[in-house]
Order: sequence, then C-alpha cells, then structure tokens
Amino acid sequence: MKIAVLSDGSAEALAITHLLRKIAIPDAQLLDAKYSNMQPKDTAAQIARQALVTINILRARGVDRFVVILDREDRGECPGAWSASVEQALNALGVMNVSVAIKNRKFENWLIADPAAISGINGFSVSRARRQLVEPNKADHVTDAERWLSDCVRDGYKKGVHPERICRAASYGVMAANSRSFRRFLRILGYPLYRLQSRRVA
Repeated sequence: MKIAVLSDGSAEALAITHLLRKIAIPDAQLLDAKYSNMQPKDTAAQIARQALVTINILRARGVDRFVVILDREDRGECPGAWSASVEQALNALGVMNVSVAIKNRKFENWLIADPAAISGINGFSVSRARRQLVEPNKADHVTDAERWLSDCVRDGYKKGVHPERICRAASYGVMAANSRSFRRFLRILGYPLYRLQSRRVA
C-alpha cells in the first residue's frame, strides 16, 4: 500500500519527509510528503477542494491512501470534530481512502516535541525552563511554539530553514511522547505502537 501525506505548507512538506523516511509501517510504503495549497482557516469544503487537486495527481501515480495534515491554528472546534468535518468534505468529493490529522496547534508544536534533538543542532540552545514547557507530553499546550523556537536560536526561527534541520535530527518516538496530536498522526499512518489508541504514551 502506498500512503501519501499532504501538507498545508511547502517547507513543512520537505521537513516532514525526513520524519516519514524514519517511520516503518507494516505492509505500507510512506511516500515523501506533498504540498497541497490548503489554507487551515478556510472552510472544510474549501480545504477539500484544494486537497483534491493534489489527490487526483497522486491517484494517477498509484497512491492507495491519503493522510491530510492541517494546522489547528486558533479554531475553537476540538481537533477531532474539525478533522471529521474535513474528512466528510473529502468523502463528498469521492475521496474515501483519506484521513485527516490536526497539528495542535501548528507544525511548530510538533517541531518542539524533541527538545534534546533541537539542543544538539548547531546554533540552538534549549534551556531547562523551555524543556519543562514541553516535557513530558506538553508540546501541544505551548501557546506560541514559534516564539519558543525563536528564543532558542541565534537570529530567530526561520520557517524556510529550521524545520528541515529539526526533522533531520528529531526522533519521532520522542516527539510522540511529548505530543498527543503527533501520536494521532502516527496512529492514522498505522504505526504499530499507536494502532489502537493515541491518548496515552505507549
């Protein structure tokens, strides 16, 4: 089975590909992540229509299953309800083999979920106080993860550069231990440790 991950950010797609290449899913091939011009603050129907453009291209290449990842941003809906709304909108367009994972609240919350890996990257320094904001299992609750990152690196956090460096260094297992929304992403992919549940750390 070929599984494709669709991201709402171009730099993010490049970065998350480095994580996907580390993850082994039984009887499945995880393809490199693809950017799709989805806007997280749009309606579910608008997001589905944008995703469909990329999905149709990937269908022609033999992809069997799709995972859409979206920032929650400042939406009031719970992540489960929001992901269900987008899935239903995609189903209405004829895409049945799709799941939606919500980054709570954004991709940077996933990036900060392995502070030890970040501290090992040249130019980064992660204080004990910042680590305690993330560990254990608190990365999703950091209100401004971009600011957290900017405070850890000389000259500030750069979206076009740092996500890829962080994902090259990060352990997806550690990220899962510190981010429930990342664990749900792994569960959707079919990762064995979280196949049955993602509420608790395995």
